[in-house]
Amino acid sequence: MAIVLACLAALPAVVAGIGWSVSAAVDDNLTGRPIPDHQLAEIVSATSSCPMLTPARVAGQLMAESGLNSTAVRTKSGGRGIAGLDDQDWKRWAPWPNAVRTDSSANILALAHQMCDLSGQLRVANVPGDRWRLSLAAFRSGLTAVEEERGIPDSAADYVDEAVGYASYYARQPKFGGPGGQPVPTTPPANAKPLPAEYVQPVLAAGKVCQQVTPAAVAAVLMAASGFQPNLLGRNGERGIAQFRTDLWRRYGPADGSAWEPADAIPAVGTALCTLITELSAISGDPYVLALSAFRMGPDAVRQAGGTPNAATHAFLGNVASYTPTTSSTPDSPPPPQRRRRPHHPSDPQHRGPRRPRHQTPRQHRRPRTRGRRPATTSLRSRLRTPATP
Repeated sequence: MAIVLACLAALPAVVAGIGWSVSAAVDDNLTGRPIPDHQLAEIVSATSSCPMLTPARVAGQLMAESGLNSTAVRTKSGGRGIAGLDDQDWKRWAPWPNAVRTDSSANILALAHQMCDLSGQLRVANVPGDRWRLSLAAFRSGLTAVEEERGIPDSAADYVDEAVGYASYYARQPKFGGPGGQPVPTTPPANAKPLPAEYVQPVLAAGKVCQQVTPAAVAAVLMAASGFQPNLLGRNGERGIAQFRTDLWRRYGPADGSAWEPADAIPAVGTALCTLITELSAISGDPYVLALSAFRMGPDAVRQAGGTPNAATHAFLGNVASYTPTTSSTPDSPPPPQRRRRPHHPSDPQHRGPRRPRHQTPRQHRRPRTRGRRPATTSLRSRLRTPATP
């Protein structure tokens, strides 16, 4: 697990946003416990859940909640384990099927999903204030208490201040991009593009196939794979906006669809990644990262490598991680997806045989089959993030 997740630990773009502001004084005297590299990788991976989270914030909350103790039997908020989730929260937010309750990476990711969902609900309720601090308060004292107080209730104030203080400490550490560490960018990647409006609906559909693959992740995969170019032919024959490998398209694409058609290919990304998460569950590592690796290099190669990505896949994982925060907003009223004429590539077996007559009515966009459990909040309001948008 540590080998695969470490691929994301050094990504500067994922660490973006450490320079957050707070509305109250921060206790600079707090000193957090050292975080080993494998745990930092798990924390960094969890921050892709929504832009509100940064590695320093996640680490600060873990320190305040459990003292980074993965075997804690009772934490500040009454839960257990490193993230302090109670059994009900764990049942709701466990990040993949059959996740082990004592797995620290699963607990950290589950906490990240819950925090993002709380932030989204607080935004919908129009509770004023710093979104992360409010979410901390909701985690500690409950969402209802924060909504009724229209801010941070007294019962959560000390907890919030402690988490903020520890987050401030970690943000100053070199591992987190502090002085002497890797510079932390404050702007999105220079070549990042917004998600084109015509792809919003299929991306939302792809992000509903399973809980682990969010719409923001699907959009980031498309950006990393092709820069949203539907006619791109890859160096090794990868096709279309998602750069589907021939073998993966044969296994996960719709039987009567085309990898060149965004209306077919984009939902298939969700189907492929969610299926790969299940298929690769026997390999030690973060299932989502393993699925991304398999999408790029093939599932057989991932199995043979024991989950360790090659250099090209390492770069792909980094791009997906860095693009995820930049693909988190879309137009309010997106037009329906338009089918495009696929380009002619003589080497593509999909182009053998007669084409559809021009006067024929295009097929309607197909919704992918739903697998697994949906998050509690999946609406257009959340757009390209699941759980709800912070």
